Amino acid sequence: MYARVVAVVMLAGVVGVLTGCAPRRLTPAQRAEIMDSKLAASGFRPIPADTPEKVAHLEQLPPLSLKKTLKDGQVQYWFADPYLCKCMYVGDAQARRDLKNLVAADRISDSTIRSEEYTGMMADDLSPEDEMDPLTDPFGPFAF
Repeated sequence: MYARVVAVVMLAGVVGVLTGCAPRRLTPAQRAEIMDSKLAASGFRPIPADTPEKVAHLEQLPPLSLKKTLKDGQVQYWFADPYLCKCMYVGDAQARRDLKNLVAADRISDSTIRSEEYTGMMADDLSPEDEMDPLTDPFGPFAF
């Protein structure tokens, strides 16, 4: 009987330690808050969804994911945030490099951040599924 009680107490302790140390899962709004500040600090420009057309377009884009496309022969990176700023961030190759550096520094200084929170932000190049067809204009009414 005593051994069973000890085993249950030990198991409860192990479960408590494991759940206490597990990285927390961020909500979309929390993730947007983290990424919005990094995007702005990296030189990405927020373009607000300030018309019904822009709001509708923003809701059709993949949220909270860095994507790239060609615009006027130049690679442009964009990040749709329908949760917090209700905007699209747009940046060039330098802004992307600066973002990667900020994210890398953040991951080094904060070991609780889950790598999936920064999916697509660290690789030297985004994967093919993160590239938009040059004939598809992700900016739509956000054209600048």
